[in-house]
Amino acid sequence: MRRRGLFVIASLLVVAACGERMIFEASTDPTIAGSAETATTTPATDDTEAPVDVNRPAGTISWSVCPPSVTSIATTPLDCGKLTVPYDYKSDDGRVFTLHLVRRPADDAAARIGSMLVNPGGPGFGGTTIPENAEW
Repeated sequence: MRRRGLFVIASLLVVAACGERMIFEASTDPTIAGSAETATTTPATDDTEAPVDVNRPAGTISWSVCPPSVTSIATTPLDCGKLTVPYDYKSDDGRVFTLHLVRRPADDAAARIGSMLVNPGGPGFGGTTIPENAEW
C-alpha cells in the first residue's frame, strides 16, 4: 500500500510539472509606469576589436494585420511584422536573419501603461503566442 501511495504522488508531480500557466500582470510601481527612457550603452571592447556603433539603426519594421488566430483572446487585432538584422553587428559580411514580431495594441487604450517586450522564443516554442493570449 505504501509503494502504491508513493507511486501516485510521484505520478502527480510528473503530471504537474508538464503543465504551464503564464499570468502577466501590469506593474503598479509608479517609478516604472509611464517612464520612457532610451538605454544606450557602450559595449566593452578590447584592443583587437573595433567599437560597435550602438546608435546604428536596426532596420525598419513593416507592420500589417496578422491573420486571425483561433486561440487568441485579444479583443483588438494583432499586428505582425518582420525585422531583418545582421548575425553580428561587428561584422559587415552581409549575413542576416529575419525576426518575426507580433505587436498587440492595448485592449483599453485609455488604460495603456507602456510597452512590454517578450522574448521567450526558442527551439520548440515560438514567443508570438504570448501577446495573443496574455491576460493584461
